[in-house]
Amino acid sequence: MHNRRKRKGAASVELRVYFNRQEYFYLSTGVIIEAHQWDDTRKEVVKHSRANALNFQIRELVNKIHTWERIKIAEVDPLTKESLQEYLKGKGPAIYFNDFMRDQLKADQNKMTPGYYKQSVYIVDRLDQFKRIRMNELTLEVIHQYHNFLLGFMQEVSTIKSHKTVRKYALRAVRYGLMRQSPYVHFKLPTPRSRRIHLSTDEIQRLREYKGIERLEKIRDLFLFQCLTGLAYVDMQALTVDDIHKFQNKSYIKKYRQKTDKEPQMIPLLPESLEIIRKYSGNTHLLPKISNQNMNGYLKELAVICKIDKKLSTHVGRHTFAVLMLEKGLPLETISHILGHASTQQTAVYARMVVSKIYKDMDRLNIDGL
Repeated sequence: MHNRRKRKGAASVELRVYFNRQEYFYLSTGVIIEAHQWDDTRKEVVKHSRANALNFQIRELVNKIHTWERIKIAEVDPLTKESLQEYLKGKGPAIYFNDFMRDQLKADQNKMTPGYYKQSVYIVDRLDQFKRIRMNELTLEVIHQYHNFLLGFMQEVSTIKSHKTVRKYALRAVRYGLMRQSPYVHFKLPTPRSRRIHLSTDEIQRLREYKGIERLEKIRDLFLFQCLTGLAYVDMQALTVDDIHKFQNKSYIKKYRQKTDKEPQMIPLLPESLEIIRKYSGNTHLLPKISNQNMNGYLKELAVICKIDKKLSTHVGRHTFAVLMLEKGLPLETISHILGHASTQQTAVYARMVVSKIYKDMDRLNIDGL
């Protein structure tokens, strides 16, 4: 609440903290601004050269109060003004990293896709199952214990995502002065084996020729659509008529990725892609709806029928697009944009897989030796 005592001049932005419907007190955020620099509807600083930093300062105080509240509720202690003041002075009960991480996730929720947020909450739940960790107890030894705990129910390569999420909030705790150093400074994350499966043109043709069970034909069409567009499963399933545009009588998809929405993907639609869209026209979504789990299960069934000795999944369609486009000579930068990668470094892994393209380039340049 801004300037509750004065009508003019600079004043402190204060929080009104309620303990019940009647009892409350005012808590200064340390932010001092002019009256016109406060938006009471959005509850944030505006028209100020340091607006972002000041709003961050206010949000962090609010997050600390929520953390304190969670601790007191978990310990079945009464919520009092004196207890909160002691906590904010650093004299209150110990802060648990689990609670800090959960509260920070909640604050970050609007910046995440629903899927990523749900996955991150699951990681905190797993951390709770491991143990409740006080801030000063998050050491390298504890991280090694946590790693061994994760290995009890997942492969080592699968632990990377959990560690990266915990590391992110450990670094934030250091920035907020709640920890001296992140234990991940000395912990080496497992290195994933970079083996990306893709189909050859011959294997794609076998899929095209498949005729039989209707549900498998639908899965085949969805998978081929990925091979032709490079779309991730979640983005393909979210496609609507509004995502299709025309340029010089050619159709293309213009859509923000759900994973990274910094700039839209621009994906030309090849004739075969358009045929698949027309085949399922008449619905709000362009293509049949199916869960990722079911689609991956049906793809394995389809691979057996079509005698494709590879573990098919929705990721394979995206990888296949990247490799085949490189083989056909499409520049790495163009493929990177179509795939929605943040940089060409992410796409470069496909270039290392394309031996045939290297030989074609050598032949094109007529290089026989040095």
